[in-house]
Amino acid sequence: MNEEKTRTYLHEVLDKQSVLANQEKQRLRTAMYASDFSSCLRKCWFQFFPEQYPSDGLIDARTARIFENGNAVHTRLGGYLKREEGLDFHDELDVPRDELEVHGRCDGICRVNEQAIVVEFKSINKDEMGEPKSEHIGQVLWYIGMMRILRQDLREDFGLVEGEMVDEDDLKFESASGRTWETMSVMERWLLTTQGEIKGEIIYESKGTQEITAFSVEFNESSFKEIRLWFEQLKWHVENKEMPRVNYYPSKFPCSWGSEFKKNSGKCQFYGRCWGGKTT
Repeated sequence: MNEEKTRTYLHEVLDKQSVLANQEKQRLRTAMYASDFSSCLRKCWFQFFPEQYPSDGLIDARTARIFENGNAVHTRLGGYLKREEGLDFHDELDVPRDELEVHGRCDGICRVNEQAIVVEFKSINKDEMGEPKSEHIGQVLWYIGMMRILRQDLREDFGLVEGEMVDEDDLKFESASGRTWETMSVMERWLLTTQGEIKGEIIYESKGTQEITAFSVEFNESSFKEIRLWFEQLKWHVENKEMPRVNYYPSKFPCSWGSEFKKNSGKCQFYGRCWGGKTT
């Protein structure tokens, strides 16, 4: 059936508002985000200079809805975890930052047998669910690493021994820096009252079947340092306004994907900036 013949007024409205809703969320890039890790350095860099390097154009309505569905999965799956008594699930919390100022907002934190678990939800194609993607592992490792640093700072501030089990009643006093239980954030309280190593869990939901696959993530110091180096490179290029060098092929991801004969084909929003319209 010809798609153009099936389009109605409401169809047109849905497409228009999908694009507008996505456009409203796009704002001048002023910070690095944990989810940037492993993506194209140059693409991230372009986004800091929109006037000098505008993108090739707005995303289409279908792609806008795909992004929105990816965001909605956090709320829906997180809502299921909130229902579980004793899990103490908290969602959408800002991740601690250091001097690099890498922004992050984890999908959730919870405790399993007093063990601290960082949760990240992703909506993904069914054929990609066999193993966790490196960029998703890196994102969760960054969250864990920053939480580990904050937990250590908090323990020192309250004079607690590493590994010492504490609960709310043990923290009914003012810390060396003036922190109190009442003034601490949910993240700070959670870090102080959970035990053992902070772990992560990446939870994939299939876009087509709603099947779920979960992968545990253990902290790795050397990997964390590599992730930090990636952000240091991006920060240096932004501060010095020097375009990063990249080594990709115009016909392959992340520059382009699929083919012109497939509905899921596409190109990076800065494809024209890098390749001048070339396709090979």
